[in-house]
Amino acid sequence: MIKEAKKPLIIFGQSSLKSKSAKYIFESIKSFLKINGKITDEWNSLNIISENASTVGSFDLGLYRTEDGSNEILKDLENHKFEIVYLLGADSLKFKKDNEFIIYQGSHGDKGAEMADIILPSAAYTEQNGYFTNIEGKLQKAYKASYPPGEAKEDWQIINELAEVMNHRKLFNDKDELDSSLLNQINLYLEKDASNKASNVENLKLDEEILNIINEDYYFSNVIARASKTMIECKNAKTNFKLTGTEG
Repeated sequence: MIKEAKKPLIIFGQSSLKSKSAKYIFESIKSFLKINGKITDEWNSLNIISENASTVGSFDLGLYRTEDGSNEILKDLENHKFEIVYLLGADSLKFKKDNEFIIYQGSHGDKGAEMADIILPSAAYTEQNGYFTNIEGKLQKAYKASYPPGEAKEDWQIINELAEVMNHRKLFNDKDELDSSLLNQINLYLEKDASNKASNVENLKLDEEILNIINEDYYFSNVIARASKTMIECKNAKTNFKLTGTEG
């Protein structure tokens, strides 16, 4: 019997639904806005605060896409269908390792590094020039404030060197060539995805359930914040805050 070869997987970050009715609620709101002209090709009034810093960029690059509210990639990951898992700055992935070979590329060695077979130390976002997508989906140019310590390298350099080892040629000659290719790819993606599909809530339903809002500490969803002594002190101060009767 020939065993089917498993597929490799690259994880950039993910988010999850907290309710069975979440898709119904979201699609209903979106449908209402579209019907009333609040969502058009020129302007989108609906936005989501993502749980992980890299989720928005994953949407933009087409790495995290779904049509029915589920995510087949994450399902395949949970069912251990991948032989190699490449965690590129993914530090909040809820994943139980089985026989996967895990490569972690990141700056602070958080949850992703704990299960990794190989760790590739990369620069933090403050230590490399690059483009970042904010929670509004806007592309922003950022400049490094310092240089990566020790043997750490910028993310693009690590990937470039891996490509040279695997294919005997680099993907890009320099950072400028990478930036140009990145912007061209984003423009092509925007043109392809400009159809502005209508929402369909006919096959969805609102389940009889208690909708609990989980009190997430959004600032601690960032691996750098979790590693910060100052942020930990702020979190502890908030947790141990005592009312004095003067708060109003």
